[in-house]
Amino acid sequence: MKTHTIKKWRKQNRITQSEFADLISVSRWTVNRIENGERFPGRETIGRIVDATNGEIGAAELIGSPPQSLSG
Repeated sequence: MKTHTIKKWRKQNRITQSEFADLISVSRWTVNRIENGERFPGRETIGRIVDATNGEIGAAELIGSPPQSLSG
């Protein structure tokens, strides 16, 4: 996930983290953690982000990499 995708969209649209959090029904803290790559949004949150941004941020941009296998 590009950690700056949501932040970049917010800045272009002059929306604060708190305002964006309200749009997608999460806390500002959650938005901050997603933007900083500390947390990956769940399926429902991804859908709300895509809807809130009118598809300007797509689900593919928000999906994190799967964990790497410890074996092999």
